[in-house]
Amino acid sequence: MKNLCFILLFFAGVLAWAAQPFTILFFNDFHAHLEPFEVPGTEGEVGGLARLAGLADEVRAENEVAGVPTFLLIAGDALQGTPYSTVYRGEVEFACLNEMAVSAMCLGNHEFDYGQENLRHLIELADFPVISANVSAAEEAGNAAFTKGFTWLEAGDKRVLVIGLTTAETPITTAPRNVVGLAFADPAATAKAVISEYGEDADAIVALTHLGFENDLALAGDVPELDVIVGGHTHTKVDEPAKVGKTLVCSAYEYGIYLGRMDLGVGDDGELSLMGYELMPVTGAAPSDEAVAAVIEEYKKGLSEKLDVVVGTVDTVLNRKAVTEKETNFGDFVADLMREATGADVALVNGGGVRADLGPGEITLGDVLTALPFGNEVVVLDVPGATLRQAFELCAREKVGEGGFLQVSGCEYAVGPGSILAAVNVGGGPLDDGVTYKVAMPDFLAEGGDGYGMFASLEPAYKTGLVLYDVVASGLREGRAVPELPAGRIEFVGE
Repeated sequence: MKNLCFILLFFAGVLAWAAQPFTILFFNDFHAHLEPFEVPGTEGEVGGLARLAGLADEVRAENEVAGVPTFLLIAGDALQGTPYSTVYRGEVEFACLNEMAVSAMCLGNHEFDYGQENLRHLIELADFPVISANVSAAEEAGNAAFTKGFTWLEAGDKRVLVIGLTTAETPITTAPRNVVGLAFADPAATAKAVISEYGEDADAIVALTHLGFENDLALAGDVPELDVIVGGHTHTKVDEPAKVGKTLVCSAYEYGIYLGRMDLGVGDDGELSLMGYELMPVTGAAPSDEAVAAVIEEYKKGLSEKLDVVVGTVDTVLNRKAVTEKETNFGDFVADLMREATGADVALVNGGGVRADLGPGEITLGDVLTALPFGNEVVVLDVPGATLRQAFELCAREKVGEGGFLQVSGCEYAVGPGSILAAVNVGGGPLDDGVTYKVAMPDFLAEGGDGYGMFASLEPAYKTGLVLYDVVASGLREGRAVPELPAGRIEFVGE
């Protein structure tokens, strides 16, 4: 009743201003968190797509009473991050979204994680527009659009233009093989081109982006015609919309923990008014959408047999939390298993590929898939010492705190003041630029992922056929000892 009164007051207010009211609901960086989950340090479970859909249903029903249109927007990365996505390759996420009256979804970089053919299949399955104006075939392939670039929303007699924009970082934030033959144009230039052609027909213009919050702010400055930017990619929680000129910039954190809500009014003069904004917590108090819940339950039946098998037991926590910032026992464990499985001199693991803790206690295959969801094949490259040094220099200079931070086995490295590479040892002695080393790594890195382009020009010494999560699951099955503490392979010196 409280919400209904708010809507009626909102509706009366915008009528008094001769404005057409409408509501944008939004979320981003969902990463296949279909079921409710616990967040350390909080009580009760949060999230769950059926609950999020139930909240959206509730707002939509209240708005219908007041005659206010409601639009649901998704700012990318619906896929990748839980066993549902790993096993079903995005099919379950899209089946759920088809039950949710989605108005538009922007392509995120992780929508490409299972390849272009799979993504095209998902776009065909979608009952809603999947948009990105700046993704197309490369020039030599004819510049054909990968998907729709924009869509129109109708709010009474007002038209809202929604432009999709995807991060230009996609070729290094999914495996490069997934975007072969695609070009990712400058988002601002692309938005300007779309607005130049269609902007005069729009009463309001929204950019639905997967660029990251700082880039969204820059986009607002570069393209002042935009009224609203609904963004994702950096998992930013925006409690109050940022404002750049007239442009409102918002984002709803991650994993469906919140459903964003923005109440707006657009007048005949083209002025957009912000009437209300909140990030609505998705908790056990939220109603559940029965149709979405039924879809999840159906797919869950097929998962349980595959994922509930116990593969091992560990006595300590394999900690993911700091894996992009410093050496961790989890990073050591994964890298050691890779090196031993391949006989390589060195193993490298990008910290961003580790997504959850393991242990203590029994570990199931589902737990392993949750922690290592990307399905990367382990490959071995013949890497000249000078090239390996370049990789560690890049790591020290740019990747501390980022997904490209390297966990290692068979070597040690030190980061000095000013983010310089202070030292590298391999096999107990200094790295020799003139020696070629066998280096095991996920194929994501081998193909230049996370900016490690120095590896992309090297032919694999061999492709192992081993998937990273299978290597870890096998190690657990064999009872491999788990280190309680990091082994001292990565140091920060002179700070």
